[in-house]
Amino acid sequence: MYNIIKEFVLPPGSLWLLLLAGFVLLCLRKRRAGLMVAGAGLAAFYLLAAPVVAGRLNALVQTTPALSDAAARDASAQAVVVLSAGLHLNSAEYGGATVDETTLERIRYGARLHRLTGAPMLVSGGRPPGSTVTLAGAMKEALDKDFGITDVFVEDRSLDTHENAVFSAEFLSLKGIHKVLLVTHASHMPRAAQAFRDAGLDVVPAPTIFTHVSADSPASFIPRLSGLR
Repeated sequence: MYNIIKEFVLPPGSLWLLLLAGFVLLCLRKRRAGLMVAGAGLAAFYLLAAPVVAGRLNALVQTTPALSDAAARDASAQAVVVLSAGLHLNSAEYGGATVDETTLERIRYGARLHRLTGAPMLVSGGRPPGSTVTLAGAMKEALDKDFGITDVFVEDRSLDTHENAVFSAEFLSLKGIHKVLLVTHASHMPRAAQAFRDAGLDVVPAPTIFTHVSADSPASFIPRLSGLR
């Protein structure tokens, strides 16, 4: 239920609610209020879909610099923790559910760090609504079949970043592991790293996939689905 509510409260779901509210007000013959609400929804859609705005907003949270290979080796981390994102539930070519592109980007970098450092990997993610498999299970399968990495710890109870941190810390503490390389997208890293530190782990952030949008071109003012995403 929490995830369903979240889809409506956060953009772009909340923007559709604004447009719906404006339509309802117009139907109730509250023309001025309806136009204001619907206009606000349309304006928000444009701003969040325009790369020049979306890119600048994303830059506000991409504050953790990339980790060099040398820094990763010198970190003396005891494990590489990779956070999940989502699933493709019906991928016929894979025989069912498999990791989505966002999760795949994360496990690819996690695999690289694993080979650079020799530290074991832990993948974190529970079972999303509508799925019969866990995110962590799908990540482990991809690492095994596509990356040739079989020595992977699994935390498969968490449903959000806070639980990723709490349940991963519980698992790792039993293994005597306290310092980790944390892998997630650059825009997600600040709150993810803080959550893992709050859970008691010594975190070395290892962000991946930095989004850069140029504002020099007039095309950056044209709304696109990629900007909204």
